[in-house]
Amino acid sequence: MSSVTLSSSALPKQKDSEFYFEDGNIILAPGCGRSDACLFRILMSQLAKQSEVFSDMAKIPPPNENDSSSGSELIECCPVIRMDDDPQELRNTFHLLWDVPSEIYDAATVLGVLRVASKYVMPKARAWAIRQLEILFPPSPEELFYKSHFEQYQKGQTAVELVLASHQCDTPAFFPYAYFALVTVDWSNRERLDQMGLNRLEGPCS
Repeated sequence: MSSVTLSSSALPKQKDSEFYFEDGNIILAPGCGRSDACLFRILMSQLAKQSEVFSDMAKIPPPNENDSSSGSELIECCPVIRMDDDPQELRNTFHLLWDVPSEIYDAATVLGVLRVASKYVMPKARAWAIRQLEILFPPSPEELFYKSHFEQYQKGQTAVELVLASHQCDTPAFFPYAYFALVTVDWSNRERLDQMGLNRLEGPCS
């Protein structure tokens, strides 16, 4: 089962403008300590239907709000779950789960959904993200050099994120052409490489 990384930073006071429901019974606090951190208030039963991880969490008895010795955090009588995820990636995933989007999102959005869906075992969201990536980055040599597809691979930052997400989320079909994109980068421009975050590839690839 995936784990939720805890942060010692103070909880944000900002409530998410879209996913803070008064009838929710659990508070999600992603990105504590970040400038974009905010609180999501969700019905655990709805989240548990979409995620195996939250389904397991739902089986744990809620903390007693009168028991100060438990160490559990409560906001408006709702237990708080701290998360180390990007708030926008979590928001995008919730849009997918409950709004059923029909449009094709950009690569950064899709990769964010893939990360969240893989971490919290959300089969529906993960399958959607992989389908969208196959449209954006067809993992077949026949389609690689179509102009629109090739241009996607040539976006250096996107190629880096695709490699990282493929390692993290076990989607190796995208490796060959993401790495192909990386080897076409101008390696002499160190400043640009740092901006692209290529140093982040050292961990998963070593």
